Parts: sequence; structure tokens; C-alpha cells
Amino acid sequence: MRSSDLSSVLPSALPPTGHPAIDWAARHMPLLDASFADVGHLFDGLRLGVSIHVEPKTAVLCRRLLAAGARVTITGNIGTTVPDTVEALRDLGATVLGGRDDTPAQRSRHLEQILAAEPDLILDNGGDLITRLTQGAPRSPRFLGATEETTTGGLRLRQLPHRRTSRWSSSTTAGSSCWSRTSSAWARASCRAS
Repeated sequence: MRSSDLSSVLPSALPPTGHPAIDWAARHMPLLDASFADVGHLFDGLRLGVSIHVEPKTAVLCRRLLAAGARVTITGNIGTTVPDTVEALRDLGATVLGGRDDTPAQRSRHLEQILAAEPDLILDNGGDLITRLTQGAPRSPRFLGATEETTTGGLRLRQLPHRRTSRWSSSTTAGSSCWSRTSSAWARASCRAS
């Protein structure tokens, strides 16, 4: 099913941002709209710490989170931050730390700043934030858990010493059965559309 075929069953999209790449990505992410129609209200009032590539697709996710009432503090990975996306996220109300040319030391400080903001949820790419938490970095008393986006980060996290005393959980999205089914369905739909 093409995204245009889903328009009759999805909630209304957010209005355009005026940033062409973000608006294009938003038009091609109907599953995100459908997910937020179901569970978006759960993010109201939550603080999210995000360490993911700062690019248009990430901006669409952050925009949905912000529209649902979440507060978002985000940093990108070294070399992958898109400057126009940083400005767009700031315009939308996100706290964006760093930029494309950050050094490893600057990125480390940004990760510390994210954790100092006491997020309730972590969205991680590469496991840097989650690793810091497992190594004793302070966390919010309201901390709920974390997600890891990448297979590499998931492997890194699985190698950490397991602490049965942790009262929070993390999940790796890449490689999960849900991720695999969604990716396979997306690939099949993309092939049919081209």
C-alpha cells in the first residue's frame, strides 16, 4: 500500500513547517502519524533525551513528540547533523545541542547535558546514552526506559554487564521482529511503487 492510499485512514497531518526536506519526509511517514494517533497522548509532559542523527526524518519524529506535549533535548552523531534541520528543530521548540562539526569531546559534553536534563525516556543511536546510564550516570526519578535504534548499538549494549538491580528497561528496535516485518513491508511497497 502506498502512503497516498493511507490518507483516508490516518489522522490529519501537522501543517507544513516551511522546511522542504522535513515536509517531504513527513508526507512519507504515514505509520508515524498513525502511531501518534493511537499513543501520542502518552508523551504529554514527558522529557525525552535523544541521541540520533539530526536529519529530516528525525525532525518529523521530534515534531510529533513536541506536538504531543513532550520536551525534547537532542544531539546528533558526529558528522551527521544537518544544519537546516537543527534550525528547524529549534524553531519547533526542541533543545538542540551541537552540530555537524562537533569533536568527540563536545559530543561527550552534549550527552552529559542530555542526561542532566533528567529525561524520562531515552532514544539512542549507538548506545552512548544508555551505556552512561548503566555506568552510573544520574537519571531522573521518573526515568522509564530507553530505546536503541541500531544493531551495532544493540550489540554494544548486550555486552555490558547485566545489572538485575536496574528498575528500567531498554529495547533495541533494529533487528527486532517488528522492525524486520515493518522494514520488509516497506521494502516490498517501495519496490512495487517504483
